[in-house]
Amino acid sequence: MDVLTELLQHSRAPGAAVARTWERPPWSVRCADGAPVSVHAVVAGGAWLLRDGERPRPLRPGDIAVVRGPGPHTLACAPPAAGPAPGAEGGTALVRGAYRHVEDAWPWLLESLPPVLVCSEPHGTGAVLDLLAAELERPESARPGVLARLLDLLFMIALRAWSDRSGEQRPRWQRVLQDPIVGNALRLLHGRPARQWTVQELAAAVGLSRSAFARRFHSLVGRPPIAYLTHWRMTLAARLLREPALGLDVIAHRVGYPDSHALSAAFKRVRGLTPHAYRARELGPPAKGG
Repeated sequence: MDVLTELLQHSRAPGAAVARTWERPPWSVRCADGAPVSVHAVVAGGAWLLRDGERPRPLRPGDIAVVRGPGPHTLACAPPAAGPAPGAEGGTALVRGAYRHVEDAWPWLLESLPPVLVCSEPHGTGAVLDLLAAELERPESARPGVLARLLDLLFMIALRAWSDRSGEQRPRWQRVLQDPIVGNALRLLHGRPARQWTVQELAAAVGLSRSAFARRFHSLVGRPPIAYLTHWRMTLAARLLREPALGLDVIAHRVGYPDSHALSAAFKRVRGLTPHAYRARELGPPAKGG
């Protein structure tokens, strides 16, 4: 698994909301909920994406639009003084998604995005939209976790399509992952997060002096190597804490800490709350015995 896929797989954007709607002209949907990032896709028909300060963008079937918040934007059958989007005359099927919060690796990925990113029919979109439609058609059993992860897939598809475009300035995360020194160091950290890495060991593994490696890593990633490792361990720990059967000592050992006390201290320092509090927030109170 490559580092970008792993970042998105283990990172979580809580509070994701997803809806599939059928709009008949004339229609307009204002998105003004302050979400840090929104992800939309056209299933059938067509639409226009409108945002203050940006040129109107037409959306066709299979297109994915990623919009950075928190400013508002609008999806409509036509912008002012223009005709309907191609194919929109008979109506438009949309998937609209919004992340209410972002955490973990997402700010690092989002900071490189333009205010509006439109990817035209990137590979894999159709399959994800079919899965989303199937899940949303279940009136009672649609699970928020499933919908959130499918929205994550749409976002990942858009990120990959954007990074593959020739002639565009590479986003920061792509420069980091493709750097022969820092990219290799990240693969080592992600491959063995429980190992007690030192900066000297990482530098030796990638063939650079300790000081030169530390400077290069910090310059590209935005934090020192061990601070990044700690942050990544907390991301892994957060995912494991959402599995109620795992004890804190087990989680601690999996992410490189000798016991639950050491994990708790690091987790509270990074996340601002204890592992017990985080688990209770994510899973809710334990079920009472009957």
